[in-house]
Amino acid sequence: MDWTKVLLPQLEMAVTPDGVTLEWRELMEELTVLEARAREWPQEWLEQGRSEGIEQGQRALLGRLAARRFGAAAGERLAAALAEVRDPSRLEAVGDLVLECATEAELLGELNGKLA
Repeated sequence: MDWTKVLLPQLEMAVTPDGVTLEWRELMEELTVLEARAREWPQEWLEQGRSEGIEQGQRALLGRLAARRFGAAAGERLAAALAEVRDPSRLEAVGDLVLECATEAELLGELNGKLA
C-alpha cells in the first residue's frame, strides 16, 4: 500500500501516520473483497461456457437424430424449436420423444407439451 502514501497527498486527502485515511481503509477493504470475487469469475465463466456447450451439443444431436429418423426437414424444425431451450431435463424429454414417436407429426405435436 505504499502507493497510497504517494497518491493521497496528491489528492489532498488527510493522511494518518500509517499513511491511510479512514475512507481509504474502507475503500481498500472493498477492493480486497472485489479482488477476491474477481478471482472467482474465470471459473464461473468456464463453468457457464461448459454448460452452454453441453446444451448446444444436446440440441444439435437431437436435431441430427430427428433428421435421421424422420427426414432433414424434421431435424431442421426440431432444431429451430429447441434453439432457446436451456433446461437439460426438457432436452432429455425431447430425446425420449425422438425415440418414442412414430412420425414427424407426432414428434412435433408432442414437442409442444414438453417445451411448455
